[in-house]
Amino acid sequence: MALQSNAALLDELMGKNRNVAPGANFNQVKFTDDDVCKYYLVEFCPHDLFVNTRADLGPCTKIHDDELKKQYEKSSRFGRLGYEEEYERFLRSLLNEVERKIRRGNERLQLTQVEPTPDKRHPLDSKRERAQELKEKINALIKEAESLGEEGRIEEAQRTLDKCEVFKSEYKGLEIQLDLAFNNSDNKQMEVCNICGSFLIINDAQSRIEEHNMGKQHQGYAKLRSAWEDIRKKRLEELEKREKEREMREKEREKERDRHHRHRERRDRRSRSPSARNSSKRNGSSSSLSSKDRDRDRDRDRRSEHRSKRTRSRSRSKERKHLKSEKENAADELKSKQIEKETEEFLKLADNLVNKDLPKDDEKEEGEADDD
Repeated sequence: MALQSNAALLDELMGKNRNVAPGANFNQVKFTDDDVCKYYLVEFCPHDLFVNTRADLGPCTKIHDDELKKQYEKSSRFGRLGYEEEYERFLRSLLNEVERKIRRGNERLQLTQVEPTPDKRHPLDSKRERAQELKEKINALIKEAESLGEEGRIEEAQRTLDKCEVFKSEYKGLEIQLDLAFNNSDNKQMEVCNICGSFLIINDAQSRIEEHNMGKQHQGYAKLRSAWEDIRKKRLEELEKREKEREMREKEREKERDRHHRHRERRDRRSRSPSARNSSKRNGSSSSLSSKDRDRDRDRDRRSEHRSKRTRSRSRSKERKHLKSEKENAADELKSKQIEKETEEFLKLADNLVNKDLPKDDEKEEGEADDD
């Protein structure tokens, strides 16, 4: 236990990875991991409040890290993962348990701490008398059951013993109450602490009262109650804010409906007025004429637009044809120039060949003349 507490203290001071060598790889812990305490991320872990007390919840086996808490508070998912609801449920269960403890303590004090009645007869006397009556009945029933058993009437003896068990259970309850009253016979008036459920002596010394109030159990339950009150306050503020927003939206809708209703009423009054009917009759013919004029203008605009589109398309086609013809003429000129160049080269080559063959023919003619 001491080693675990020391290790937890070192983890809190130096971090979970304090023994990792510099530069070594290790798994980075995230606040969403299962081994991270979600109660500590929200506010605090209740397991740390009641260490070494009667209300000890045991050590928390999960990680408590302030750095992870800061990461969660700065995260965009803060308040959206359900950690707050889980924390609220756990606080509520702890407070319900201490409330039951307080209620049982008050019931116990009501049974044990009684005051004398006006007739100077202590209320415990009736309980003692009842206990004595039960004891006598129990003894009588036991004897009756023994006699029935000796006579062989087993079923009747069993029924008698069952009745005796009922009286015995009531007698034991009275004995417990009388024992508690005897233990408190020094007339010290007790009360139950409304925070932690512990028994306190009324009008006790101030030092003992302060010692109790500063105790770990009392402080722990006080912190739980304060946290629960803060959660309730936040919930009420959120509900009030939502209610105000809803009321504002409802008012806006109501204004819009009233505005629309008033506009419709004005329009209906105008339509029902005689002047509106007469003006509508006078304007009936003019409106029909104006509609014809509008149709005629619309048709004229359409025709002019169609004409302009046709002229634009024709001019574009002419330009395309002109460009095409210019390209074709340029290509034809290039072809003709190339053909002329090739024919000139061919003629030059032919002249050269002819000039080379002429001297040989002259020599032949001169040889033939010498022979003659």
